[in-house]
Amino acid sequence: MIDDDPHIQTNNQQWWQMSSAEIADTLKTDPEEGLSRAEAQERLTKNGRNELTAKKKIQFYSFH
Repeated sequence: MIDDDPHIQTNNQQWWQMSSAEIADTLKTDPEEGLSRAEAQERLTKNGRNELTAKKKIQFYSFH
């Protein structure tokens, strides 16, 4: 996770406080060009897939 990555320094700013240029610089990417295939594969291997997992819903009642 980005917030847990010690290699990414945000100068104690929240992501929403940063400009898009600052974020691109922090993430070491070019918004116009994106990542090279090699860099994308390296980040995928290091960080895993960029996906959210759904939390299991808690049922407060059930009918039997």
